[in-house]
This record gives sequence, structure tokens and C-alpha cells, in this order.
Amino acid sequence: MTRNEIDSLEMIESVIAFLEGNIELIENNPAIRAKLTELKAHVTKVKAMKPVQLERGKDDHAVKKTKRETLVELIKSTTDGLKAVAVSTNNTALKTVCNYPQSSLKDMRENDLVNLALQLVAKAKEYEVELKTWNVQPEETEQLNDLASNYLSQNVDMNLKKDKSIQATSSIVDHISAAMQLLSEEMDVMLTPFKRANPDFFNGYQLARQITHHAATHTTKKKDTGAKE
Repeated sequence: MTRNEIDSLEMIESVIAFLEGNIELIENNPAIRAKLTELKAHVTKVKAMKPVQLERGKDDHAVKKTKRETLVELIKSTTDGLKAVAVSTNNTALKTVCNYPQSSLKDMRENDLVNLALQLVAKAKEYEVELKTWNVQPEETEQLNDLASNYLSQNVDMNLKKDKSIQATSSIVDHISAAMQLLSEEMDVMLTPFKRANPDFFNGYQLARQITHHAATHTTKKKDTGAKE
């Protein structure tokens, strides 16, 4: 949520708290009570969407970075082992498989990195016995296989979270806008008669309708949504 949205939401909640704290003054006015119920519904929706909006997969990016680093290290160690096997057995074909600049791994595209890892897994399984001599164990090959096989699936989950966050943001904006419109076009109008009938109640409502701009550390009232005098 933006700072303005947070400030607006706090004002809306302030109005709700004020009206509920003076419910006896509006208990015989079904129109005002109905609008109060609508306001509360908008706030409930916003609060339900806030956790979804915040879930943008930031932690997932950190996990993914760690997994990539592990994947690269396993690729390097497997490649080193296969190179040793190729040299010790004069296996030209195996040398070709390992003939790529390891410095390119850092910036290699994800699909290419995964494909390379799976290609190395296939060769590592083929030369499993020989690799043991060069300190590459079958467990490492299985780890590389599992990591490479599941690596790209992370993107689906992260994109899903991103899409949900965008939808939640849109929903929050819609509900806050609707609540602000309800206040300015309906609630303000219905409470204006209290200016004469009950000045203290009306002034309390006016105070609740003020928006505190925390960044600027002062209180103002939005021109287009302020209560009508």
C-alpha cells in the first residue's frame, strides 16, 4: 500500500470507530447504519488483501539465488570429475561434453544452465564407477539431478505470487476509493444535519474525517473528499 492509501485507510477506520462509539445517536437512522456497514465491509476486504499484496516472493528470490549457487557448484564439481575421467581414459567424446567455459555459468540463462546440468547428470550416471575414483559420489549426482529437475518450477510459483499481489493491490485501491466516495458523497451529506441538531457529534465526525499525513507529520483534509460544512 502507498502512504496515501495507508493514511486514507486510517481515516476511514477512525470514522468507523467514531460512529460505533456514538452508535446511540444513529441507532434510529437505518440509512446511516447501512452506510457504516458498507464502510466496515470495505475495510475488511482491504485488510484481507494486505497479506496477499505483501507476498511478492521476495524470500523466494533469496532461496532461488542460493539454489542457483548450489547448482553451479555441483555442475563444476561434476564437470571436474568427468574431465578427469575423460583425460585418464582418453575419452574424446566425454571431453567434448565438458568443453564449456566454467566462467560462463554465472551469467548463463536458466534454461541453458538446467539443460547443461541434466546433460552432465546423464554422463555422471554413465560413468558412476569411474567418478568415484575422482571423488564424485552418486549422492552428488542425485542432488544435481533433483536440483536441476525442479529448478524452473520455482518460476511458476513466484509468478503466481506476483500475479496475486498485483490483483490484491488493485482490489485494495478499489475498496479504498469506494469507501472514500461513500464518505464524501453519502455519509458526509447524511451527517451534515447534525451540525445544528448535535454540534459536538458533528464536530467529532469532522475531526475523524481528517487525514493524518504521517510523512509530513501534519493533519489535513482532502479537498475532494472532505466532509461538507
